[in-house]
Amino acid sequence: KAYETHQLEAFFARCEKAATDLGIAPGSLQYRATAKLDGIAGNDDGKVLATRGNGIRGQNIAHAFERGLVPVGGRGLGIGELVLEQAYYENYLREPFDVKHPRNYVAGFVGADNLKEHHREAVNAGVIRFVPYSTLPSFTATKEAFLEDQEGVVGALRGDCDYLTDGVVLECPNEEVKAHMGAPSITIAGRSP
Repeated sequence: KAYETHQLEAFFARCEKAATDLGIAPGSLQYRATAKLDGIAGNDDGKVLATRGNGIRGQNIAHAFERGLVPVGGRGLGIGELVLEQAYYENYLREPFDVKHPRNYVAGFVGADNLKEHHREAVNAGVIRFVPYSTLPSFTATKEAFLEDQEGVVGALRGDCDYLTDGVVLECPNEEVKAHMGAPSITIAGRSP
């Protein structure tokens, strides 16, 4: 996680070193930023929706689709988050049901033996969703362009999101660099305003 610019610069330096090791011009690298949703991490391969217990696959929770979980963009789009639309949470759940956090509400939806009436109402409203990260808006640019307007990019990505976020994920999407580094992303940390 990055809390300060020097941590981002260290991330960029690691990516550039990996590129240099691979014979790729470091200045040619692009970076992609996407809002980091604050939900239950999952991976949907089109057949199984699993928690990300080991980072890739954990418990099968595909039954959530049968309960009414909406797959944004369709099934099989990979890694994402089970989330609740933030406006619905604020308007219908926070006060009357004393729901402390949307993630807890979604966990209750997934894990309950029997759905409660407020879960059925949320299902009918279509607001409990699996959102693959590939369906979210993103910002792709060079290191210099990102650093020049870091606050603006982060603010726009998080501000335009319909769900609670806890940061922005910045990654180097170059497949060769990803394979060489193993973990070519960093989270710019922070809660939704």
